[in-house]
Amino acid sequence: MHRMSILALCTSDANLDVSKCVMMAVVHDLAEAVVGDIAPWEGISKAEKVQREREGMKSMLSDMLHDGPGAIRIRELWEEYEEQATPEAKFVKDLDRLEMALQAAEYERKFPDEPNKLQSFFDSSLPDIKHPEVAQWGGQLQEQRTKEQSVARSSVANDNMNRSVRFEMLPGTTKFDSSQRGELSNNRCGMISVIVSSCLAPGFKT
Repeated sequence: MHRMSILALCTSDANLDVSKCVMMAVVHDLAEAVVGDIAPWEGISKAEKVQREREGMKSMLSDMLHDGPGAIRIRELWEEYEEQATPEAKFVKDLDRLEMALQAAEYERKFPDEPNKLQSFFDSSLPDIKHPEVAQWGGQLQEQRTKEQSVARSSVANDNMNRSVRFEMLPGTTKFDSSQRGELSNNRCGMISVIVSSCLAPGFKT
């Protein structure tokens, strides 16, 4: 919610009520504090989800703010967001989609060994963004993600290369079969430098 509020402040769209967008970004997910984050795969219909969240908001605002002016303000902002009938509500919804992709990108950086595992989060968020500026931000995020994935692939390729067995044979040594993995010939004396990657070292586990 905080990042969405900051993003709302960054918009250059003069047609939006930025103050309302910021406040709406703050309250748009408050119902989840009561009912939790209901995921699509839980099999709960959209109508039931909205009903649960509406009841949760009503209960929370009544208990905490006793239906005072603050409660009314929060409820109105939340209802406007849920109805998606105003430019501000649609803009904040797009920020919510961007936020999903941003979180997925952060998880990918945290767990680089699982590339594209969160691709569905990007596929279900960025393509649905309608606001031009938010879509531009989403495009920049995707470009950065593509660059990071390219760097990660290059790093993996370099690691694999470094893990290969490299044998440097000096003059005076006998011919060495690399399939022997370090079993040196006893025929003639000579100097051999064998460089073996860590993956062939004793006790190494992938």
